[in-house]
Amino acid sequence: MELEITKDLHKKVSRTLQHTLIMQCIFQYLFYLGMNDRPKLTEIVENITKKPIQLCEPFIRTTFSNAIKHMPEAVEEISKHLVDWEFNRLSLVDQAILILGYTEINFCDVPKAVAINICIKMSQKYSGDDSYRYINGVLDKLENPIKNDEK
Repeated sequence: MELEITKDLHKKVSRTLQHTLIMQCIFQYLFYLGMNDRPKLTEIVENITKKPIQLCEPFIRTTFSNAIKHMPEAVEEISKHLVDWEFNRLSLVDQAILILGYTEINFCDVPKAVAINICIKMSQKYSGDDSYRYINGVLDKLENPIKNDEK
Protein backbone atom coordinates (compact mmCIF):
# COMPACT_ATOMS: atom_id res chain seq x y z
CA MET A 1 0.00 0.00 0.00
CA GLU A 2 2.80 2.45 0.88
CA LEU A 3 4.50 1.79 -2.46
CA GLU A 4 1.22 2.65 -4.22
CA ILE A 5 0.88 5.96 -2.33
CA THR A 6 4.52 6.89 -3.06
CA LYS A 7 3.99 6.01 -6.72
CA ASP A 8 0.94 8.34 -6.87
CA LEU A 9 2.96 11.21 -5.38
CA HIS A 10 5.49 10.95 -8.20
CA LYS A 11 2.90 10.59 -10.97
CA LYS A 12 3.08 13.32 -13.62
CA VAL A 13 0.14 15.70 -13.77
CA SER A 14 -1.16 16.91 -17.14
CA ARG A 15 -0.66 20.56 -17.99
CA THR A 16 -4.44 21.06 -18.08
CA LEU A 17 -4.73 19.75 -14.55
CA GLN A 18 -1.77 21.89 -13.50
CA HIS A 19 -3.60 25.01 -14.71
CA THR A 20 -6.70 23.98 -12.77
CA LEU A 21 -4.67 23.33 -9.63
CA ILE A 22 -3.01 26.75 -9.92
CA MET A 23 -6.41 28.41 -10.32
CA GLN A 24 -7.62 26.56 -7.22
CA CYS A 25 -4.53 27.71 -5.28
CA ILE A 26 -5.20 31.32 -6.29
CA PHE A 27 -8.87 30.91 -5.35
CA GLN A 28 -7.94 29.58 -1.92
CA TYR A 29 -5.46 32.43 -1.39
CA LEU A 30 -8.14 34.99 -2.32
CA PHE A 31 -10.64 33.29 -0.03
CA TYR A 32 -8.34 33.49 2.97
CA LEU A 33 -7.25 37.00 2.05
CA GLY A 34 -10.92 38.04 2.18
CA MET A 35 -11.02 36.73 5.74
CA ASN A 36 -7.89 38.75 6.63
CA ASP A 37 -5.90 35.55 6.92
CA ARG A 38 -2.65 34.85 5.12
CA PRO A 39 -1.87 31.15 5.00
CA LYS A 40 1.56 30.01 3.88
CA LEU A 41 1.74 29.53 0.13
CA THR A 42 3.33 26.12 0.63
CA GLU A 43 0.34 25.04 2.73
CA ILE A 44 -2.05 26.09 -0.01
CA VAL A 45 -0.11 24.24 -2.71
CA GLU A 46 0.20 21.10 -0.57
CA ASN A 47 -3.49 21.23 0.34
CA ILE A 48 -4.63 21.61 -3.27
CA THR A 49 -2.15 19.22 -4.94
CA LYS A 50 -2.15 16.65 -2.11
CA LYS A 51 1.65 16.48 -2.46
CA PRO A 52 4.56 17.75 -0.41
CA ILE A 53 5.83 20.98 -1.95
CA GLN A 54 9.10 19.31 -3.03
CA LEU A 55 7.18 16.81 -5.19
CA CYS A 56 4.83 19.35 -6.69
CA GLU A 57 5.37 20.23 -10.34
CA PRO A 58 7.71 23.24 -10.78
CA PHE A 59 5.20 24.89 -13.15
CA ILE A 60 2.58 24.92 -10.39
CA ARG A 61 4.96 26.28 -7.75
CA THR A 62 6.44 28.95 -10.01
CA THR A 63 3.18 30.13 -11.58
CA PHE A 64 1.35 30.30 -8.25
CA SER A 65 4.26 32.15 -6.66
CA ASN A 66 4.31 34.66 -9.55
CA ALA A 67 0.54 35.10 -9.32
CA ILE A 68 0.75 36.03 -5.64
CA LYS A 69 3.88 38.15 -6.06
CA HIS A 70 2.34 40.17 -8.91
CA MET A 71 -1.28 40.14 -7.73
CA PRO A 72 -1.52 43.91 -7.04
CA GLU A 73 -0.38 44.80 -10.55
CA ALA A 74 -2.56 42.03 -12.02
CA VAL A 75 -5.65 43.41 -10.27
CA GLU A 76 -4.77 46.95 -11.35
CA GLU A 77 -4.28 45.96 -14.99
CA ILE A 78 -7.35 43.71 -15.11
CA SER A 79 -9.47 46.43 -13.49
CA LYS A 80 -8.64 48.83 -16.35
CA HIS A 81 -10.51 46.52 -18.71
CA LEU A 82 -13.60 45.76 -16.64
CA VAL A 83 -16.41 47.83 -18.12
CA ASP A 84 -18.82 49.20 -15.50
CA TRP A 85 -17.59 46.66 -12.96
CA GLU A 86 -15.09 46.41 -10.12
CA PHE A 87 -12.63 43.58 -9.63
CA ASN A 88 -13.66 42.90 -6.04
CA ARG A 89 -17.29 42.42 -7.16
CA LEU A 90 -16.35 39.50 -9.42
CA SER A 91 -16.73 36.00 -8.05
CA LEU A 92 -13.58 34.57 -6.50
CA VAL A 93 -13.47 31.96 -9.25
CA ASP A 94 -13.47 34.66 -11.94
CA GLN A 95 -10.85 36.65 -10.02
CA ALA A 96 -8.64 33.56 -9.77
CA ILE A 97 -9.03 32.76 -13.48
CA LEU A 98 -8.22 36.34 -14.52
CA ILE A 99 -5.16 36.47 -12.24
CA LEU A 100 -4.00 33.13 -13.65
CA GLY A 101 -4.44 34.45 -17.19
CA TYR A 102 -2.54 37.63 -16.39
CA THR A 103 0.27 35.63 -14.80
CA GLU A 104 0.58 33.19 -17.68
CA ILE A 105 0.54 35.95 -20.28
CA ASN A 106 3.18 38.00 -18.48
CA PHE A 107 5.39 35.57 -16.57
CA CYS A 108 5.18 32.16 -18.22
CA ASP A 109 6.16 30.87 -21.61
CA VAL A 110 2.50 30.41 -22.46
CA PRO A 111 1.43 32.22 -25.65
CA LYS A 112 -1.32 34.76 -25.03
CA ALA A 113 -3.86 32.95 -27.22
CA VAL A 114 -3.19 29.68 -25.39
CA ALA A 115 -3.48 31.33 -21.96
CA ILE A 116 -6.79 32.93 -22.97
CA ASN A 117 -8.10 29.61 -24.30
CA ILE A 118 -7.15 27.85 -21.06
CA CYS A 119 -8.94 30.51 -19.01
CA ILE A 120 -12.04 30.38 -21.22
CA LYS A 121 -12.29 26.61 -20.78
CA MET A 122 -11.84 26.91 -17.02
CA SER A 123 -14.49 29.61 -16.88
CA GLN A 124 -16.92 27.47 -18.86
CA LYS A 125 -16.34 24.62 -16.42
CA TYR A 126 -16.15 26.43 -13.06
CA SER A 127 -17.85 29.80 -13.47
CA GLY A 128 -21.16 31.38 -14.45
CA ASP A 129 -22.78 30.88 -17.84
CA ASP A 130 -21.50 34.04 -19.51
CA SER A 131 -18.32 34.61 -17.50
CA TYR A 132 -16.16 33.17 -20.25
CA ARG A 133 -17.17 36.05 -22.52
CA TYR A 134 -15.86 38.86 -20.32
CA ILE A 135 -12.85 36.78 -19.25
CA ASN A 136 -12.01 36.41 -22.93
CA GLY A 137 -12.53 40.14 -23.54
CA VAL A 138 -10.49 41.28 -20.54
CA LEU A 139 -7.56 38.94 -21.15
CA ASP A 140 -7.51 39.79 -24.85
CA LYS A 141 -7.08 43.48 -24.00
CA LEU A 142 -4.13 42.86 -21.68
CA GLU A 143 -0.81 44.10 -22.88
CA ASN A 144 2.26 42.03 -22.31
CA PRO A 145 4.74 44.61 -20.97
CA ILE A 146 7.53 42.13 -20.32
CA LYS A 147 7.51 40.68 -23.81
CA ASN A 148 6.96 44.12 -25.35
CA ASP A 149 10.11 45.38 -23.55
CA GLU A 150 12.10 42.53 -25.06
CA LYS A 151 11.27 43.59 -28.64
